[in-house]
Amino acid sequence: MIAAIVALAVAQPVPDTWLDAVQAIETGGEKNPDAAVGDGGKARGRFQFWAIAWKDCSAVRKAAGLKTYPYSKATDPVVAREYARTWLSYLQHRLTKEIGRPALAGETWLAWNLGFEGFRRHKFQMSLVPEAKYIKAAKIQASIPVKPAALCTTK
Repeated sequence: MIAAIVALAVAQPVPDTWLDAVQAIETGGEKNPDAAVGDGGKARGRFQFWAIAWKDCSAVRKAAGLKTYPYSKATDPVVAREYARTWLSYLQHRLTKEIGRPALAGETWLAWNLGFEGFRRHKFQMSLVPEAKYIKAAKIQASIPVKPAALCTTK
């Protein structure tokens, strides 16, 4: 199952709009997002990667045949964006499989921010997470353009 999710993450990555929205939430408008340090020193860079998430993402990237980098690169804007795309894509596809429908950007960010198992403890429902997390997830969701549904042409 994990191999299939890794393959999907590489073949169908999240769009740039998701990365931009997550970066905006994670750094909160920091003047120098690459120097941002959060969560009591545990999170680094514009995407606020924790070392454990970086390690997990490195394992996904290695399984996909992608280049891996040390955690010190979490403050490199190009490498951090590559890693964020990989990790968000992996989480989005894993969450999609778990909930049985396409995972939304806000839900995927909750799996990023709380950890997959942390979001599971909230039954993968945005409405059940702490209010501050819900508000941030809703901001991410609101910033993503929604593709209009195909028009119904039945009579």
